[in-house]
Amino acid sequence: MFIKFNDDAGCLEEGLDTGGPRREFLTLLMSHLRNRPIFDGPPENRYLVCDSRAAREDEDSLAGKMLAVSILHGGPAPHFLSKNLVNHIIGNPSFSATVEDVKDEEIGKVLQQILEAESEESLIVPCSKLLDASEVSRHVRSKLSWKSISDGAARWRGG
Repeated sequence: MFIKFNDDAGCLEEGLDTGGPRREFLTLLMSHLRNRPIFDGPPENRYLVCDSRAAREDEDSLAGKMLAVSILHGGPAPHFLSKNLVNHIIGNPSFSATVEDVKDEEIGKVLQQILEAESEESLIVPCSKLLDASEVSRHVRSKLSWKSISDGAARWRGG
Protein backbone atom coordinates (compact mmCIF):
# COMPACT_ATOMS: atom_id res chain seq x y z
CA MET A 1 0.00 0.00 0.00
CA PHE A 2 1.40 3.40 -1.01
CA ILE A 3 0.19 6.35 1.11
CA LYS A 4 0.63 10.06 0.43
CA PHE A 5 -0.64 12.71 2.86
CA ASN A 6 -1.31 16.35 2.09
CA ASP A 7 -0.51 18.99 4.69
CA ASP A 8 -2.85 21.90 5.45
CA ALA A 9 -1.38 23.91 2.56
CA GLY A 10 -2.07 21.08 0.09
CA CYS A 11 1.58 20.08 -0.29
CA LEU A 12 2.46 16.40 -0.33
CA GLU A 13 4.27 15.12 2.71
CA GLU A 14 7.19 12.89 1.76
CA GLY A 15 8.14 9.93 3.90
CA LEU A 16 9.25 6.33 3.82
CA ASP A 17 6.45 3.97 4.82
CA THR A 18 7.73 1.52 7.38
CA GLY A 19 4.19 1.01 8.63
CA GLY A 20 3.50 4.32 10.35
CA PRO A 21 1.78 6.16 7.47
CA ARG A 22 -0.25 3.04 6.62
CA ARG A 23 -1.44 2.68 10.26
CA GLU A 24 -2.25 6.38 10.41
CA PHE A 25 -4.23 6.22 7.17
CA LEU A 26 -6.17 3.12 8.24
CA THR A 27 -6.89 4.63 11.66
CA LEU A 28 -8.20 7.79 9.99
CA LEU A 29 -10.24 5.62 7.61
CA MET A 30 -11.95 3.77 10.49
CA SER A 31 -12.49 7.04 12.37
CA HIS A 32 -14.18 8.55 9.31
CA LEU A 33 -16.27 5.44 8.72
CA ARG A 34 -17.54 5.37 12.33
CA ASN A 35 -19.26 8.74 11.82
CA ARG A 36 -20.96 8.03 8.50
CA PRO A 37 -24.78 8.33 8.37
CA ILE A 38 -25.18 4.63 7.59
CA PHE A 39 -24.33 3.88 11.24
CA ASP A 40 -26.31 4.83 14.33
CA GLY A 41 -26.13 4.09 18.01
CA PRO A 42 -23.64 4.59 20.81
CA PRO A 43 -20.01 5.12 19.71
CA GLU A 44 -18.92 1.56 20.55
CA ASN A 45 -22.17 -0.22 19.61
CA ARG A 46 -23.22 1.07 16.20
CA TYR A 47 -25.70 -0.57 13.82
CA LEU A 48 -26.34 -0.11 10.11
CA VAL A 49 -29.37 2.04 9.42
CA CYS A 50 -31.40 2.74 6.32
CA ASP A 51 -30.35 6.10 4.88
CA SER A 52 -31.85 6.84 1.45
CA ARG A 53 -29.13 9.28 0.39
CA ALA A 54 -26.41 6.84 1.42
CA ALA A 55 -28.21 4.05 -0.46
CA ARG A 56 -28.38 6.15 -3.64
CA GLU A 57 -24.66 6.84 -3.34
CA ASP A 58 -23.87 3.17 -2.66
CA GLU A 59 -22.28 4.12 0.65
CA ASP A 60 -22.86 0.69 2.18
CA SER A 61 -20.69 -0.88 -0.52
CA LEU A 62 -18.01 1.76 0.03
CA ALA A 63 -18.13 1.10 3.79
CA GLY A 64 -17.60 -2.62 3.14
CA LYS A 65 -14.57 -1.86 0.98
CA MET A 66 -13.16 0.46 3.65
CA LEU A 67 -13.57 -2.25 6.29
CA ALA A 68 -11.93 -4.83 4.03
CA VAL A 69 -8.94 -2.56 3.26
CA SER A 70 -8.32 -1.92 6.94
CA ILE A 71 -8.57 -5.58 7.91
CA LEU A 72 -6.50 -6.89 4.98
CA HIS A 73 -3.71 -4.38 5.54
CA GLY A 74 -3.41 -4.93 9.27
CA GLY A 75 -5.22 -1.76 10.29
CA PRO A 76 -7.60 -1.32 13.16
CA ALA A 77 -10.70 -3.47 13.33
CA PRO A 78 -14.10 -1.75 13.29
CA HIS A 79 -14.52 -1.86 17.08
CA PHE A 80 -17.37 0.63 16.80
CA LEU A 81 -19.74 -1.98 15.32
CA SER A 82 -22.23 -3.74 17.58
CA LYS A 83 -21.59 -7.37 18.40
CA ASN A 84 -24.95 -8.23 16.85
CA LEU A 85 -23.98 -6.59 13.56
CA VAL A 86 -20.59 -8.31 13.48
CA ASN A 87 -22.24 -11.68 14.21
CA HIS A 88 -24.71 -11.07 11.40
CA ILE A 89 -21.95 -10.08 8.95
CA ILE A 90 -19.95 -13.23 9.65
CA GLY A 91 -23.04 -15.43 9.35
CA ASN A 92 -23.44 -16.23 13.03
CA PRO A 93 -27.18 -16.68 13.71
CA SER A 94 -26.98 -15.31 17.26
CA PHE A 95 -28.48 -11.93 16.38
CA SER A 96 -30.42 -10.77 19.44
CA ALA A 97 -31.74 -7.24 18.90
CA THR A 98 -34.56 -6.13 21.16
CA VAL A 99 -36.99 -3.24 21.00
CA GLU A 100 -34.71 -1.39 23.42
CA ASP A 101 -31.91 -1.57 20.82
CA VAL A 102 -33.98 0.41 18.28
CA LYS A 103 -32.81 4.05 18.35
CA ASP A 104 -35.66 5.49 16.27
CA GLU A 105 -38.31 6.56 18.83
CA GLU A 106 -41.31 6.21 16.50
CA ILE A 107 -40.36 2.74 15.36
CA GLY A 108 -39.52 1.72 18.93
CA LYS A 109 -42.99 2.82 20.07
CA VAL A 110 -44.66 0.83 17.28
CA LEU A 111 -42.61 -2.25 18.11
CA GLN A 112 -43.58 -1.89 21.78
CA GLN A 113 -47.24 -1.66 20.72
CA ILE A 114 -46.79 -4.91 18.85
CA LEU A 115 -45.41 -6.60 21.94
CA GLU A 116 -48.23 -5.29 24.12
CA ALA A 117 -51.06 -5.94 21.65
CA GLU A 118 -53.97 -8.06 22.68
CA SER A 119 -55.51 -8.45 19.23
CA GLU A 120 -54.79 -8.01 15.55
CA GLU A 121 -57.36 -5.23 15.32
CA SER A 122 -55.44 -3.06 17.76
CA LEU A 123 -52.41 -3.13 15.46
CA ILE A 124 -53.74 -2.76 11.95
CA VAL A 125 -53.62 1.06 11.63
CA PRO A 126 -50.60 2.05 13.77
CA CYS A 127 -48.36 -0.76 12.57
CA SER A 128 -49.21 -1.23 8.90
CA LYS A 129 -46.62 1.25 7.64
CA LEU A 130 -43.84 -0.27 9.73
CA LEU A 131 -44.78 -3.82 8.82
CA ASP A 132 -44.96 -3.05 5.10
CA ALA A 133 -41.62 -1.26 5.17
CA SER A 134 -39.86 -4.03 7.05
CA GLU A 135 -41.35 -6.79 4.88
CA VAL A 136 -42.76 -8.71 7.82
CA SER A 137 -46.39 -7.92 7.07
CA ARG A 138 -48.46 -11.08 6.96
CA HIS A 139 -51.64 -12.52 8.43
CA VAL A 140 -50.93 -13.38 12.06
CA ARG A 141 -53.19 -15.20 14.50
CA SER A 142 -51.26 -15.48 17.77
CA LYS A 143 -49.48 -13.25 20.28
CA LEU A 144 -46.33 -15.34 19.77
CA SER A 145 -46.40 -14.46 16.06
CA TRP A 146 -46.71 -10.75 16.89
CA LYS A 147 -43.59 -11.08 19.04
CA SER A 148 -41.73 -12.67 16.11
CA ILE A 149 -42.83 -9.76 13.90
CA SER A 150 -41.53 -7.30 16.49
CA ASP A 151 -38.24 -9.19 16.69
CA GLY A 152 -38.00 -9.27 12.88
CA ALA A 153 -38.67 -5.55 12.61
CA ALA A 154 -36.05 -4.85 15.30
CA ARG A 155 -33.57 -6.92 13.31
CA TRP A 156 -34.50 -5.17 10.06
CA ARG A 157 -34.00 -1.77 11.67
CA GLY A 158 -30.59 -2.92 12.84
CA GLY A 159 -31.02 -1.42 16.27
